[in-house]
Amino acid sequence: TITTTAYTGGGGSGPEPHLEVFSTSDQPIAALTITEVSMGNVGVNRGGGGWNSYWYTVPKTGRYQISGVVSWDNGSSNIFGQAYVFVNGVGRAEGSTQSGYAFFGSSFSATLLLNAGDQVGFRCVVSSGCNALPGARNRSTSATISCLGA
Repeated sequence: TITTTAYTGGGGSGPEPHLEVFSTSDQPIAALTITEVSMGNVGVNRGGGGWNSYWYTVPKTGRYQISGVVSWDNGSSNIFGQAYVFVNGVGRAEGSTQSGYAFFGSSFSATLLLNAGDQVGFRCVVSSGCNALPGARNRSTSATISCLGA
């Protein structure tokens, strides 16, 4: 069992704002439908900004590093999947397109200039219905958003 405690401090301990989120339960994903990915657990949220399991509200304008992965379990058929980063409902970055049997994932990474109040979320698409997975360590579907500065 992984136990996380929200960090609320500051004072030079790393970039701020900084968010780390992850999933701890399966999420059904319908075939050929761009679906919001739920990451209902917050490991770290420092420097403000709200997270509602699907969207992060950016607390201050700056350049942000956004990275993560969405992992799937598709049973035994060969299918493809891809993860995306959306800002204010518009696709801004794509993850790797992956295909596979059983367990596979799509990782993403982008550096974006974001404004205070922007909403950042993660979506995915698969060619056949399956589940987005939390994984054994609850980190298989996860994301990090870090402000790099102005």
